[in-house]
Amino acid sequence: MVLFWLCLCPRPERVQPSMAAPGSSSGLEVLLSTLQNAGDIESALNILNVLDELLSAGTDRRITYMILKGGSEALLSSLMTTVRTFSPNFTILLPVLYLLAKVGHRVRRIGMKPEKAEAVLLTLTLLKQNIKHTRRTAACLWVLQVFCSSGRGMPQLQPELNSVLTAACSKCYT
Repeated sequence: MVLFWLCLCPRPERVQPSMAAPGSSSGLEVLLSTLQNAGDIESALNILNVLDELLSAGTDRRITYMILKGGSEALLSSLMTTVRTFSPNFTILLPVLYLLAKVGHRVRRIGMKPEKAEAVLLTLTLLKQNIKHTRRTAACLWVLQVFCSSGRGMPQLQPELNSVLTAACSKCYT
């Protein structure tokens, strides 16, 4: 009799409690928006270190989630603001380039976003200016490779990139 009664009684649905209120931002969204608006070098570097740890320790799901939350746009924005300063700070710029290349491999049409933001030409200029610095050159080349790896490619980048690489090779061998 009791068993019959338990079957007829409606059970309350189990709902998983949510820590965040509806309409609030996730921690990643807060980090990305803070990175875009960071005026202080130390806070930007701390955010970049946290993002690097999150993406290094995780799987492709974390990178995909970061892309969905606007991670590639935030990194591009951070790259643009850092490069456009009078003398770019490479303690921030190298981690931004590294993370942008890491995230960019997962974005289908990554070549279009930097092209619209004019990040490609700025990265080429940065490459030209730092051709003698191995780490900076490697980071710029890695990001340019990611920018060019989109399905459409960027044909207008080829002659410029070839001239930069030719100049770099001639400086190395002379």
